[in-house]
Amino acid sequence: MAVSVAMATYNGEKYIKKQLDSIVKQTCVPDEVIICDDCSKDKTVEIVNDYANNFNDIKWKIIVNDKNQGYIKNFINAIKNTNGDIIILSDQDDVWTEDKVQKICNMFLEHDDMMSVHMDYSIIDQNDELISGPQIGYTEKLRKLRVMDFCRRLNYCGMSSAFRSSLKKDLLSLDVDILPTHDWSIHALAVLRCGMYISNEIVSYRRYTGNNVALKVEKKTKREGISQRLEVVNNYFDYYNLFATLAEESSVKEDREYIKKLVEIQCKRRGYLMNKSVWGWIKGLGDIHFYPTKKSYMCDILYILGVF
Repeated sequence: MAVSVAMATYNGEKYIKKQLDSIVKQTCVPDEVIICDDCSKDKTVEIVNDYANNFNDIKWKIIVNDKNQGYIKNFINAIKNTNGDIIILSDQDDVWTEDKVQKICNMFLEHDDMMSVHMDYSIIDQNDELISGPQIGYTEKLRKLRVMDFCRRLNYCGMSSAFRSSLKKDLLSLDVDILPTHDWSIHALAVLRCGMYISNEIVSYRRYTGNNVALKVEKKTKREGISQRLEVVNNYFDYYNLFATLAEESSVKEDREYIKKLVEIQCKRRGYLMNKSVWGWIKGLGDIHFYPTKKSYMCDILYILGVF
């Protein structure tokens, strides 16, 4: 089973050595590391080339973009250039436990139906000190996720994800410009194939640098959280719309119907929030089981009433 690491970089000179160190020191080293750089203005590419020259037991491929693509297209390009059976996504500033690759390989070897896996992770600061423990709260070592459970959340971060290369064809056929994120899209394809797993194993430490694209550590106040509610609902609507499109190829009729219902409910939800309609909110009670959580439904009324 050949293993590829797909990494996207951009101005990562400050922390990338620690991430690369944790990759080359794996108990089971990956067969190749594909790095796509998005026009870094610092020494990122120079550092990466040094590793490629000094660690010859791993095949390296470094691609430097002609112009800035953005992190989603950059990751997609890195994935496109992989050759392994299993693809492990990597950010440029995190740290892996030394047995990450081995544990992931064991999971895929033991579960033939596994198409992707998303694992829990902890957060470290700029000095490698632990800020906080498990971030997601997965309770089982390994569990297959159903479509209805997958839809409860939108954030399936790539830095703690791996997937089979057999998903590449479907992923690369998608219009990159409409993808909300590359990592969610990968897991969406996997769950529609009845092959997405989650795990509470901690094999990655996500670094909070203060400039992360997708990581925010500071807790929002209740006022901030409620005021952003419409934005969050719009995100759910966009994700569910794409999910419905992907599900058109699914052979499971129940999944297709469920996802269509999610789009319908989020559309209604967006409407009553935009119009501050209490009556619209009351009518939504009958569909509460289609909301991410019951709490999300109850908090909508605070937004409508302006109670902060």
